[in-house]
Amino acid sequence: MLIRFLVAMICVVSEVGSVAFAQERLSQVAGIQGTVTAAQQLMSSLDQPQREKLVFDFRNDEQRKRWSNLPFGLYKRAGLRMGDLTQTQRDAVWSVLNAALSKKGYEKVFQIVESDEVLKNESSGSRGGPGRGGPGGLGFGRDNYFVSFLGSPSATEPWMIQFGGHHLGINITMVGDQGTLAPSHTGAQPATFELEGKSVRPLGGEVDKAFSLVNSLNEDQRKQAILGIQMQDLVLGPGREGKMIEPEGIRGDKLTEQQRTMLLELAGEWTGIVQESSRPVLFLIWPASIAFFAACCGMRLFHSRVSWCRSEHP
Repeated sequence: MLIRFLVAMICVVSEVGSVAFAQERLSQVAGIQGTVTAAQQLMSSLDQPQREKLVFDFRNDEQRKRWSNLPFGLYKRAGLRMGDLTQTQRDAVWSVLNAALSKKGYEKVFQIVESDEVLKNESSGSRGGPGRGGPGGLGFGRDNYFVSFLGSPSATEPWMIQFGGHHLGINITMVGDQGTLAPSHTGAQPATFELEGKSVRPLGGEVDKAFSLVNSLNEDQRKQAILGIQMQDLVLGPGREGKMIEPEGIRGDKLTEQQRTMLLELAGEWTGIVQESSRPVLFLIWPASIAFFAACCGMRLFHSRVSWCRSEHP
């Protein structure tokens, strides 16, 4: 099976305050049955109207396409809103994610949600009131993330978990112990924040590995990989499913073996979000393509500029 992989990444660095909230990762039950059990426990914690909001028919294409990286105030989602749940029910949602995601994936998703809570608090404080995170605003914050299932949780039949909100769209489709994370989106704003006295970078792995790869390129490789244009938005994403773009940048057969390994490790920051048992095997068919889109001064000034990295292959 050939897997098409596309990454578009925006990193915005800003000073933030701290937020005193933490979610401990639970002991994980391995395999699809652990995910099914956690999903069933979530359903049993809900009343009937809530279950009707949570579960959609697996063939419901409208809900399948209803995901976005935009905040609550700019995009209408369906499913259960986290802010409408009790703490016990919220914990049950996190238990589902804990079972379905890898340790690294769970931490990444949790940190993205927490970064949006920081953004909400900063937006509120800067305006002296509810601000953009409050009612009628853009709706930042952990309350404005949604969860839904397509199909009934099953160890044998196909079903899907959707979890998302601002800068996050996780779509996990499972059939037995096989699964796919496509399409999905991860982002973070702010890119760095303080949580319980520690500096947190939800997408630090992606950023550091992309930087290491581009800085491993020689001058000729860099001329191919770094394009002299400034990107302003995602080239693919929510609402553009199934579309393709022309490959740009350096071809995979122009990379050294070590650089190809670095590219695989970079891609693993996305493919490694799910549990290993349902993780797609990432085959890189050379010649693949990798392109670095940067502002006028290039990727090596990444930490002081908005920069892009995109990788794609069949």
